[in-house]
Amino acid sequence: MNIKELAQLFPIHLPIANKGKYWNGKPDEFSNIGFNLNYSQKFGHTPYAETGVYGYYNGKKRPHNGHDFAGQGNPPLVTPCKVWVSFIGYDKGGYGYFCFMETEAKSINGETVKIEFVLAHMRELPTISLNRWHDVGTFVGYMGSTGMSTGDHTHFGGRPLVRKQDGSWVYLFQDEESQAARGYVDLTELFIEKPVYDKQTLINHNNLNPLKFMKDNEKKLIIEGDGKGRKFIVINGKLHEIKKEREASAALYILNNNGFGTTIDGETIEKLPKDKDF
Repeated sequence: MNIKELAQLFPIHLPIANKGKYWNGKPDEFSNIGFNLNYSQKFGHTPYAETGVYGYYNGKKRPHNGHDFAGQGNPPLVTPCKVWVSFIGYDKGGYGYFCFMETEAKSINGETVKIEFVLAHMRELPTISLNRWHDVGTFVGYMGSTGMSTGDHTHFGGRPLVRKQDGSWVYLFQDEESQAARGYVDLTELFIEKPVYDKQTLINHNNLNPLKFMKDNEKKLIIEGDGKGRKFIVINGKLHEIKKEREASAALYILNNNGFGTTIDGETIEKLPKDKDF
């Protein structure tokens, strides 16, 4: 059994939501629910993991065994799918306030498997009820910085388990260099909303799609590149060139103080539909 097969059995949401809407996995101003959310540390041999902070396995530094999502303003944490909450507690030297939860057991290719998740570093003891099933999207608690943490974030990890013939459960993936400690795996394939680690990829995407930028970003500024520095503003879905000095200064002020803008090349500017000067 591999990760792609597990992803078909256990599609999961990111464990952060607000008013019934799951976080789209995009950072900062691209977030659909605010909270200045960011994908702050990926699974695996990250630079922080390479310091040896997670210990060693057979003399080698252990990888980071989960996904870290940072935020501000107490982002609400929720269940990523239907789960059974199996443990709630506090770990002073590691997870801080945290909980373990398990999926329903499912069978594939003659094997019965489930996944155990951990949500860690919560602001306070999770308020979700212990030893019972909870539907997807059930409120668990708030993001915090308890335990071994340097700032508000949640550590979200998962490890698949397979049932033996005697009914006991063991880790599907054993502790090895390619996996994190104690059978945890990279959950990226399972995420319904794919988290974005590199914010620059989103900025570049906007730059390469100026028509979409015009549609989605009413009254925001476009600066022409190639050294010309021409300025445009989107109003009612139409592009207006800014030529008057006062309006140009005001537009630049908005751009510099709020980041409401993008830069594209001059050739693309000439191809965009325009209305009139502003």
